[in-house]
Amino acid sequence: MANDRIDELRRTAYPNPDRFGCPPDSTFEALKRREIAFNDPVWEHIEHCSPCYCQFTDIREDLFKQDRVKGLRKAARNLLVFAIAAGAGAGVYYWRQHQTVVDQPTIATNHGEAAVLNFEDGSGLRGAQEGTTANANSGVQHLPRNQLNLTVYLPLGSPAGEYELEISKAAGETVWSARGLATIKDGLTSIPVNGDLRGVPPGEYRFRFRRPGETWHEKNVLVK
Repeated sequence: MANDRIDELRRTAYPNPDRFGCPPDSTFEALKRREIAFNDPVWEHIEHCSPCYCQFTDIREDLFKQDRVKGLRKAARNLLVFAIAAGAGAGVYYWRQHQTVVDQPTIATNHGEAAVLNFEDGSGLRGAQEGTTANANSGVQHLPRNQLNLTVYLPLGSPAGEYELEISKAAGETVWSARGLATIKDGLTSIPVNGDLRGVPPGEYRFRFRRPGETWHEKNVLVK
């Protein structure tokens, strides 16, 4: 899991005083606007260039502060709307409407064994259409055959929002699927979901994730 030690290491481990190969300022401006996809090649440079990584972390902190302010404003607006609805006698109707929503994202609870999948650095990830690559098996992560309280850390720069998650066999047969809501905290994008893998046979599978309608990204995992 990501921690401060890894963050500090990336800030100092790759000195580049001459800024060789660094992206232009326009790239960092695009980062501020969240316009750089998590599979963009520029992340490979940022993760291995301490000056660029420090510049990215400053942007990350600013975006996190903006998200926090927006969250507080949204909560205040929601509270005001609810108060008005309650005063108008609409509270019961609002509650009933929200009890029957179909196909809600699976939110993790405190039940089940805690498990983590960490794809932050993007290493070994591939698009589903690319097929098996030479490094697809590098750093294979494990999932226990149990009822799980799973947290999936997405690659750096991944946007918040709804994601589709799957575990499938090499032939493409899906053995588990879920939807989850990704949130960004301290610049890290993560998805908490529940997963029951007790009925999944031990073996190597493909863990896949994507935003609805976009390309799948996948990496091999071992269920045991």
